[in-house]
Amino acid sequence: MQKQRAFELGVVLVAAWERLVVAAIKVKRHVLVDTTKWVSRAARCPFNAALARVTQELRVADLEKVPGEVIDLISLRDVDLIGSGIKAVKIFGEGKLTRKFVVRGLRVSKSAKLAIESAGGLVE
Repeated sequence: MQKQRAFELGVVLVAAWERLVVAAIKVKRHVLVDTTKWVSRAARCPFNAALARVTQELRVADLEKVPGEVIDLISLRDVDLIGSGIKAVKIFGEGKLTRKFVVRGLRVSKSAKLAIESAGGLVE
């Protein structure tokens, strides 16, 4: 009888401990900004902020400003489309192309890839 009672008490204690841990995790994930609003920790201090400082987005129409047929980070810097601290570029498919390009070492969206390839270009 005592073993059964000890087992039930242990189950109750474990369940209470789990609720306490879950409550502590919920509190840790949120930070009280003012008395009326809780803001998640990710919104308060985004983890990808460092990546955002070295990444830039370009439109397909911006590629027309680049002379030559090969487009990479160096050619984009030469035309001042991106800054010197930018290490990654993603091209989105807004705009039209009138000539063909070879895009190397850049991330490209599906619509941008379709626009580049429909103009006779190539994405590597």
